[in-house]
Amino acid sequence: MRSEVKKRKLYTIRGSTASRASGFEVLNGDKLVEGGAARYLPVVPLQDYLERPVFLADAKLGRIHRDFEVYSGYWLISEQMKSVLQVVDSRAFVFLECDIRSPEGTRQPARWLCDVVRVLDAVDEAQSTVRVGISDNGGKYYRLDGSEKLVFKESVIAGAHVFRMKYFEPRIMCDEELKRACKLADLKGVSFADQS
Repeated sequence: MRSEVKKRKLYTIRGSTASRASGFEVLNGDKLVEGGAARYLPVVPLQDYLERPVFLADAKLGRIHRDFEVYSGYWLISEQMKSVLQVVDSRAFVFLECDIRSPEGTRQPARWLCDVVRVLDAVDEAQSTVRVGISDNGGKYYRLDGSEKLVFKESVIAGAHVFRMKYFEPRIMCDEELKRACKLADLKGVSFADQS
């Protein structure tokens, strides 16, 4: 009798809830993209930024010692977390090194902006309870509110450990391997919500 293949568990990656705000503030947001952005937003891919982001790290503003922060659509991560991500699934990410400065102007340990660039159409819509919407331009998208049941196609995910959902790109998924690696490295600020 053939043994059944065990389905892997998948998780949504997000920042841990914290009582204090982030203590990081971008200092050169108006110089990062052509034309100067009024606010620091991910309007272009990280590799197209005109210069390296410079952040103030100020404990008076909030927390500055976590390995993972969500910052305007990207992850702002420590060197240790970057190393973990590269070991687990290096092709899923792009990174941009940031200069970090203290309120006194001294240089602090590097942080990285990180973007998950692997996008997979992996939701099994027939097995899931996902609601599908159509945008004004005719494109398809998922309407997710947290109550849906999501089932993913193992054949599409294959060897990937981290990916964005094609029709709901803000949702970043990972498997047990990344969750376990983050726990073993004792990374602070990242949490995982079970989606399987």
